[in-house]
Amino acid sequence: MFTSFDFIQTYSLKAKESLVDAQGVGNATIPTGVKFATEGQVTFAQQFPNAHTADVMASYFGKSVSDVIDQNILETEYLYLSDNMLIDITGIDIFTNLQKLYLDSNQLASIPNSIDNLSNVQTLSLGYNQLTSIPQSIGF
Repeated sequence: MFTSFDFIQTYSLKAKESLVDAQGVGNATIPTGVKFATEGQVTFAQQFPNAHTADVMASYFGKSVSDVIDQNILETEYLYLSDNMLIDITGIDIFTNLQKLYLDSNQLASIPNSIDNLSNVQTLSLGYNQLTSIPQSIGF
């Protein structure tokens, strides 16, 4: 029987039932900072259908796509994503605490309706794109 899981970095607790049987685990301890992968969990990369957008977002944090954590997303109040050749920002609505969003000089043709979920945004800069439509809720 294992008494320590220090060698494991990610745990997957998939179960068909709502109860996971922990029998045989004994007094094992799980180290702090371990990430749990649950069935149906959406990763940062999966949130953005456009891989380039996911890469740009991750590089904003100085990380690779697989290293972006929830805390990065939750603490973000400002995103400066101008001049990144973005064509799609679908998924941006995960940044729920965002207050300023700069998307100037990209190749955006539209803004997803999900931008409505960014209720804290006070500054939205969209200049020098190829916009043909924007959600009515933006209020222009």
